[in-house]
Formats: sequence, C-alpha cells, structure tokens
Amino acid sequence: MVIFFFLGLSCLFSASTGQPTSSSRDGQLYEEDELHFSEQKIQEVLELEGRAFVIKRNFRTETPHRCHSVKVTEKIDDTTYTVSLGAAPSVQQRRSFIIVMNSTVTLLKTGSHQEYNAANYIYWHGLKSEVRKLLHVNADKTCFIMIENRHSSSQPAACQLLMPENTIDGFVPADCDDIYEQKCPGESVVLYKEYCKDLPYLSFETALAAANGSPDAVEQGLFSLASAL
Repeated sequence: MVIFFFLGLSCLFSASTGQPTSSSRDGQLYEEDELHFSEQKIQEVLELEGRAFVIKRNFRTETPHRCHSVKVTEKIDDTTYTVSLGAAPSVQQRRSFIIVMNSTVTLLKTGSHQEYNAANYIYWHGLKSEVRKLLHVNADKTCFIMIENRHSSSQPAACQLLMPENTIDGFVPADCDDIYEQKCPGESVVLYKEYCKDLPYLSFETALAAANGSPDAVEQGLFSLASAL
C-alpha cells in the first residue's frame, strides 16, 4: 500500500472527452473545489501496493537527495497509518542506499470535503509535522499528485508527482503531467533515477549510528532528513 507524502483514486472526467479536467471555478483552489473531490479520496491511495517514488517536485529543489519514496507499513486504525519515507543521500551515489525513516500519518478532511483528502505527517517523535493534500490521481491509479497545505491562491502550489514503483516505465502519464504543469508552476527538480528501484534500504538510525553513535547526531540527522523530504 502506498500514500504520499507525500504521499483518492477515482478520476473526474469531462463529459465530452473522458479525460480529467484541470479547470477550477474562479477563486477556488483546485484541491478544495468540489468539482474535483472525486479525484481526491486519499484512502484509495492507501490501497495501492508497494512503494511509490516521487518523480518530480517544485519545492525544495536544491535538495541533494534523490529516490524519495513512501510506503505504508502499518494500518493502526481507519485514519492512522505508519509510513516509511526514504531518500538516497546523494545525486551521484548510484551504488548508495535509500535511508528510511518512519512517520505517523493521520487522515484529515479539509474545507468542504466529505471524505478524507489530506494527511498530517508527524516525523520522529513530533520533531516536524506537515499537512499534505491529494491534488489528483488518475483513473488508472498509475500516478498521483500531493500538494502542501495552503489557504489561498496567493500562496504557491508546492507539489510532488508520484508513481507506484510497479508502474514506472520511463514516462509520466499525460493526465497527471498536464495537471502538474498547469497547477504546479515554477521550476521542478526530477528526483527519480532509473537506479532508485535497485538500491538497498537502510534505517536512518542504523546509518547514523554507524557514522556517529551520539544521540545528538541521531536527532539532528533525522531532523535534517525530515526537512529535506
């Protein structure tokens, strides 16, 4: 199962073309426009199998990390999950590893949504928390877009486009890519590389303990990773 961040799996179709529309009513945030509620049901994202990778995002573009990913590891109750967040420490380290850390995720309903459309991510004993909303998922469940919480259209749309690892085949589905380009303007960084799916995984606590076993190093390192993600 996957979520993101990062991470609703039905799609809003236009009557004439059968394709999702990227339009919103004047003054409405796309993620809070009832015209798009059917494509923003975050619990359906949780039902996807395996890990999802962030293909690209338009915020924190200076990050040195690559291979950002997320995977649901435990369902605690109907609205609370444990997810494993991961990233490789360097752009250049093809023979590196993906460092993972756990986050507790609580589902939320924002605005006029009647079904869960967002999630509050709590990192490492409350060091950091962030609300992310599901902006869009395509009908084939091969890609989805998460957006950072915002309250008006004057705030930038900070987005990340994700794909389940078993659907990544060299291109981003056009419907997701079109909505991302229209609703998430600005410079983007591509975080996914072909080698990402082949890298081994290592817990962040283990990686830090091997490098420097002090409790302070562990705490600071985890906070640094949470900030990068």
